[in-house]
Amino acid sequence: MDSLKTIQTIMKILKILTKVAFIACIVGGAFCLFGLVMLFLADYMSLISEEFAIGLVTPKDTTLAVAYCSMLVGLCETVFGALIAHKWNRYYKMEEEDGTPFVEESAKFLFSTAIYELILGFVAFIISVVIVAVFEATNADLAISHDLKFSFDAATVLCTLFISIVFRYGAEVRRK
Repeated sequence: MDSLKTIQTIMKILKILTKVAFIACIVGGAFCLFGLVMLFLADYMSLISEEFAIGLVTPKDTTLAVAYCSMLVGLCETVFGALIAHKWNRYYKMEEEDGTPFVEESAKFLFSTAIYELILGFVAFIISVVIVAVFEATNADLAISHDLKFSFDAATVLCTLFISIVFRYGAEVRRK
């Protein structure tokens, strides 16, 4: 049973790290919203200078359009990141209540979490690409150099899928 204690300890650590990631996504999203509000106040209401607003959210040598685009892409990424972290938090809570990862329902939930992460990562990437494309299309002289990438780690998704199968097998063995 020492191995089970080790697994539970690792799961508790991962649960804490996932909560930290969730909070970081919420804070990052709030900063992106704040940035969008500052840009709006500068752009449409002229309550603050454009240079000041741009300096708050991006390097000072960028344009207003690039700053808007950066904040929207950042908001998209943080929202989807928070959704994924929330799903992981639910898994860790479920696993903690079961006292072992070798429960069929937990293993199924872990499998669905991996699929969820795959789909949401892809959706976040597509939305980010669309945001950048719209800004590039509406600003003919603008070439936004965003280094967009998939919002998930394929290795993590594949490992999670494999681990969920191992946990499901462990549940079958426990049942027998």
